[in-house]
Amino acid sequence: MNQDINDTIKQNISQEGPIPITQDSHPFSANAFARQPVDLTAYKYKEEEYFISGKANIYQGEKVAEVKYSNQPYKTRIMIRKPNPDHFSGRVYLDIYNASNGYDIEDVWRRSYQYYLENGHIYIGITSKPINVLSLKNFDYNRYQSLNWSSPETAPMPTTISPTMSIPGTEEGLIWDIISQLGYAIKNNLLEGLSNYPVQELYLTGQSQSGMYLNSYVYYFHQFVENIFDGYLNVVGAGVMRDLNQYENPNSFFSSKKQLLPKQLKRPFILLSSQGDINLFESMVNRNQVLSEINNTLEPIRHYELASSPHTDPASPLIPDNSEIVKTKNPAKLLDGEYNYTVNNIQLAYYVNSCLEALHKWAQEDYCPSENLLINRDSKGHIDKDEFGNGRGGLRSAYVEVPIAHYHANAIEPGYTDKNQSASVNGSMVYFNTKLLQTLYKDKQDYLKKFASYVNQQVKENFLLSNDGKRMIAWSKAVAEELFN
Repeated sequence: MNQDINDTIKQNISQEGPIPITQDSHPFSANAFARQPVDLTAYKYKEEEYFISGKANIYQGEKVAEVKYSNQPYKTRIMIRKPNPDHFSGRVYLDIYNASNGYDIEDVWRRSYQYYLENGHIYIGITSKPINVLSLKNFDYNRYQSLNWSSPETAPMPTTISPTMSIPGTEEGLIWDIISQLGYAIKNNLLEGLSNYPVQELYLTGQSQSGMYLNSYVYYFHQFVENIFDGYLNVVGAGVMRDLNQYENPNSFFSSKKQLLPKQLKRPFILLSSQGDINLFESMVNRNQVLSEINNTLEPIRHYELASSPHTDPASPLIPDNSEIVKTKNPAKLLDGEYNYTVNNIQLAYYVNSCLEALHKWAQEDYCPSENLLINRDSKGHIDKDEFGNGRGGLRSAYVEVPIAHYHANAIEPGYTDKNQSASVNGSMVYFNTKLLQTLYKDKQDYLKKFASYVNQQVKENFLLSNDGKRMIAWSKAVAEELFN
């Protein structure tokens, strides 16, 4: 069995690309069609789309992956954002695209694009689920018609499709060997799009639902890819994993189940959670039990929960423009400012960046990151909150240590009375009034001094990167002008 998996991983993949961009056809999630595109040329970066195809196994099993079907054909797409070769750091971050909205969500790119661009790292995103392929075909059928995630078990096409369920006749379980085969090609300099880029390190990332995929991948396949992936980062997806194929639990939400922890893991694995995840995932699995197991494991695993932070960032400038999203036949997204509450502006992204860097240092250097940092719970598992409603314990930030707002990790809309505060994957916030600000701080300069002091201390302790610390301090100055004047 192990030899079958090893042989499958090393199979050559066919590659097409870069797929041409014309006046009438461009990739979905292309930077140029984001809400606020970033100037890639200013960083000497370019963006390319490729199609990859090959043959993958479909696996089954609870504790161990067993081959159910072998050599099943697939074809999917990847997006590459890469610097000029002379600016390349040697690092590649492969990101499993999130499918929770029914189309490709570049979650880690949206959060960490500045980190990649400022440091010469390559970002590669991979379409990871049949429902995303369907949305790509809706978006531009002529461009994406050849993509294929068919199952050997055929089924009638459903009349309606939900992003939370599987599409009969397709197979989500193709993803495991797709990731391994793509990783093998990247690490061994066989990927045509990286022909002039000597890859030294390769890391695998996933957020939210794709973080669930990552948890399954690490558990079932880590021993087969020790020479491919140098480490793993899960963003807002701790405690939950998914089945190996889409038929084992067809009625399960996202085919989800309790995360199982790998044994004899030889590569570092960091999980960064938001406080919003606590309410979001608790309805799916007994997550607190899993988090306790993570906290007590002797494997090279770290778990951090960022106090009062939300699960998502609806204010990201790199979300595809709504004119692009509706072409996939999915609903347009609400924009920041269109909600009937103020969106929580705690930047989990900056801590994603520091985790990306810590993962590399842990994998390549004599470095050990901070021990697990979990938000305090009471005996019933409820979040322990301070007088401002902000979570206690966990990974702290200047947003909650030098506060100017009541932060809610799950959005609370006007008139909302759910005590669990689980209304949304977004977060909400309410700025302090003048009276409370005057109680906490002598004046604007007092606030700015305390905020900057905390940020600078976190930079020294490697909880923040220097550039992100500067961005946080710049934000504090801008918001202080409004609140203290």
